Amino acid sequence: MKSDVIPFKKNADDLFGKWKKEGSFVPLFMKLQDLNVDQEKEAPPLRYLSKEELQASVIREISNLLNTRVTLPSLVFDSLIQNDKFKGYPELYGLPDFSYFDVTNQATWSHYTFLIKTSIEHYEPRLNNVVVVLEKFVPSSQTLKAMISGDLLINEMVEPLSFSISLTSSQT
Repeated sequence: MKSDVIPFKKNADDLFGKWKKEGSFVPLFMKLQDLNVDQEKEAPPLRYLSKEELQASVIREISNLLNTRVTLPSLVFDSLIQNDKFKGYPELYGLPDFSYFDVTNQATWSHYTFLIKTSIEHYEPRLNNVVVVLEKFVPSSQTLKAMISGDLLINEMVEPLSFSISLTSSQT
């Protein structure tokens, strides 16, 4: 299948310079989404994301991942998520409910940081070298604020990406 977009490369031939774009191909599930239900045929079809669209896509997917609650008991989830053999299993997509989260216990903070980091590493391959820092927990709304950073892969280039995210204890 021919593409009308040539991935951005540092040493691309000058002949193709006018076609170079900095960004990334659209993930499969994003291609399958109907962005405008009233329109029968999208012109042009969504094939390529700009750098900004790629960043927004990664942030949106991580937000969806981290705000999805698994149905497995926490102890089962904790043991399976640490095993690469189960990487990508749909039963492990998301995080366990953290309504039990104890803000006074520092061990709980480091454990939940580990779970967030591991989930991102398993389900968002476009972000590498993930670092998660829990900023604060709001008990009244059961919301956890975290800063996530890592290296975003844009074709052959690596760009740092950092963003703040809010996690709710359960889907409402």
